Amino acid sequence: MSHGRRAIGKRGRGKISLFVLVDALGWQFAQAHEFLSDLLRFRYPVETVLGFSSAAIPTILSGEMPEVHAHWCLFRKAGFYSCFSWTLPLVILPARLRENHRTRNLVATLTRSMFGISGYFCLYEVPVSMLHRLDYVEKKNLWAPGALHGCQNIFDILTSRSISYYSTGWRRSDEYRVNAASDAVSSRLPRCSFVYLSELDAALHVFGFESQQTKESLAAAGVRIRRLVARAEKLYSSVELFVFSDHGMTPVTECHDLQSVIVSSGLDRSRYQVFFDSTMARFWPRDSEVKVQIEKVLAPLEYGRILSDADRAELGLRFKTNEYGEIIFVMNPGHLVVPSYVGSSAPKAMHGFHPSDEYSRACFLSSKELDCPPHHVRDFFSFFITQLGLDASGSSEKTKSRLSEIKENAGKEIVELESTESRAPQF
Repeated sequence: MSHGRRAIGKRGRGKISLFVLVDALGWQFAQAHEFLSDLLRFRYPVETVLGFSSAAIPTILSGEMPEVHAHWCLFRKAGFYSCFSWTLPLVILPARLRENHRTRNLVATLTRSMFGISGYFCLYEVPVSMLHRLDYVEKKNLWAPGALHGCQNIFDILTSRSISYYSTGWRRSDEYRVNAASDAVSSRLPRCSFVYLSELDAALHVFGFESQQTKESLAAAGVRIRRLVARAEKLYSSVELFVFSDHGMTPVTECHDLQSVIVSSGLDRSRYQVFFDSTMARFWPRDSEVKVQIEKVLAPLEYGRILSDADRAELGLRFKTNEYGEIIFVMNPGHLVVPSYVGSSAPKAMHGFHPSDEYSRACFLSSKELDCPPHHVRDFFSFFITQLGLDASGSSEKTKSRLSEIKENAGKEIVELESTESRAPQF
């Protein structure tokens, strides 16, 4: 349909592609609220990865699964040395001095400074006493070149081709990021801009789906995106807008004190290490005997399951070593580990469940009809390559193969909205 390919902007010179990632804008949520339906008429449900934004965003920006780009959860088991090794002497402190927010904030500040960490960095409620046995994964800003050791990201390719682009990164507020992107569009005239909006994710966690605060956060995201588009339209002859997400958000239905279950089981704590995420628990047994014991404790629990080797292969989690966990127990959708190392209380909604959960689906919303719409968040990278006219030599052999696969599957699960020219803008 030719009218679907009409660009948003018609003034100025040149073309710009605006890529906006709205964190936690799930497919169902975006459709229910007809988010920017007048601007983004071509809408696609997209499968995500197992895990959190720490896994999904590197996948989006590289086109690779976690087993390749090596980013999954924020914390993994330390090797010989980690950015937290220096915290070992703190173990001898009394718990009241060691395990409090002041000490944790000081440790975070010193670690970030000593190791020049530019990525998103938060210790949450991880016990200070166990930090020396962990390493932090996102040490570099994901929205910049050189962020991934296992592969290149889109910014590596743009930089190597000397293509002008702007990326807001993750720091500061959504309002600041959009204003900065608008200023960059005006002053630098980049060929493309990547904008990250995170406040909807926070609102959904704290207030839930139907709260006024969440509706206002979604509306604010829409207003900011419209403002960015309006600025670009004044400067470019063609403005194409693409809004997408890293994952959806699932309503929390039940909470389970998995830590107490493990403690009461009688397992010898000195024979294993464990990290309690909100939607999973990851274990590192010291020997095969305790591994079997842990699996026997977890197997009867009806609110989750242990990932099999086949599960890991399907989900792109076949890491070369077990730094992210030898036993991974994943909670059922809507069920949370509470308390966990990332929070002592339950949010209203959460992500990080199995990708098969209907609420977990991400979305891709486009101002133009796509010949090869994405079906998985890893396909976004291939889309960036195609949209910006970068030939496959700037990407990996896997990306070339994935481009062909997407073309073969094109046309599935496409949703085109009715014309919205007579409607008032809806968020």
